[in-house]
Amino acid sequence: MAALTAFGRSFEPADLRGLDHGAALALRWYVLARDVERNDDRYLALWVALEALAGGPGTDLLKRIAGLVAAAAGPEGESTVRAAFDLRQLRELRNRLVAGTARELAPSNVEFTVSARTVAVLGALIADTLRARLRLPAEGELVKALGGS
Repeated sequence: MAALTAFGRSFEPADLRGLDHGAALALRWYVLARDVERNDDRYLALWVALEALAGGPGTDLLKRIAGLVAAAAGPEGESTVRAAFDLRQLRELRNRLVAGTARELAPSNVEFTVSARTVAVLGALIADTLRARLRLPAEGELVKALGGS
């Protein structure tokens, strides 16, 4: 496996082996998502990364993701995130994309269903969570993506 580049550094295979499985898997999908052109495909790649960070699928997935969101936002950004972040809607979008029913939301073009802002918010959540797991300096990308300071 080739090295992965993210957050201004290169992660060699040995670095990835030193991470917990969820963080290593999430980093791979996060890097993969950057090179995907279509918003719907990028969203799905980012969702895989998010599930990996949250510990995998399960009945309490949204609760675990909510914990990641709270940690990424921090106390200062909690009100910004709470006002703009609907996890159920994000999961429903993922489900519709996977099931092929997203066209019901935007029949002419699935990419309109997955806006650039939605992809940016999901990517920012993953970036903040990965930075924390990798013990890299926080940058508050989620709060910024949601319009906070």
